[in-house]
Amino acid sequence: MFFVAILAIIAMFYFHLAPIQKILLFTLIILVLVLELLNSIIEKVLNFVSPGFDEKVKVIKNVMAGIVLLTCLVTAVIGILIFLPYFK
Repeated sequence: MFFVAILAIIAMFYFHLAPIQKILLFTLIILVLVLELLNSIIEKVLNFVSPGFDEKVKVIKNVMAGIVLLTCLVTAVIGILIFLPYFK
């Protein structure tokens, strides 16, 4: 994920995007990375609090993973929409 973020940042400056597009992409990249960190922190805390299997913990972990996945997908779609005109 970090590698893709670096590529997107390089592409932002290579293709001379509008400032609003750069701000949007940078904000979305930061959002994905922050959510990924939060997901990792919550998983570690839940594993510490409840070391055994717990269905409620599983649901919380799955919801957090779903939030990260959805954010990644939305970010990818917006990135494609922004960069697509440069590849035509």
